[in-house]
Amino acid sequence: MIDARSIALAIAAVLTSCSASPPVKQLGWGEIAARPIAPASIKTFYGRDPQQFGELRLPEGAGPFPVVMLLHGGCWLAEYDYKYMGHLAEAFKRMGVATWNVEYRRIGNGGGWPATFRDAAAAADKLAALGKEYPLDLSRAITLGHSAGGQLALWVAGRAGA
Repeated sequence: MIDARSIALAIAAVLTSCSASPPVKQLGWGEIAARPIAPASIKTFYGRDPQQFGELRLPEGAGPFPVVMLLHGGCWLAEYDYKYMGHLAEAFKRMGVATWNVEYRRIGNGGGWPATFRDAAAAADKLAALGKEYPLDLSRAITLGHSAGGQLALWVAGRAGA
């Protein structure tokens, strides 16, 4: 299982890779969202709604790979999507960790209680199915979220049988 120290090191690696000398100007939300992200290995749907999909990124090599399910934040609002988490997904991929970067319905595009939580659960279930098709080590799987996604990640991790 990936431990908290590994996650902290991954986050530190991402933050360190963003720093340079002289100091770099802090980026605003629009600037971060506009930065290019390498395409995912696989994009697949876990439901029928256009917002019910995820992007699986697989590292180089044969695997099986530990995997992180990423859940984005954005105040539960439709205007904020999953794309910015692709930067973190790419950093994990470079470290040999697969990622499942999940989009879900939010307030303004069909989400809210309980739809958003059902989406997170369905995305986790889809990850279990993907583990049968791709070289994922689901015994070393964790959830990781930012802001509202952190609440979803905790909820997913606490589901019965998770």
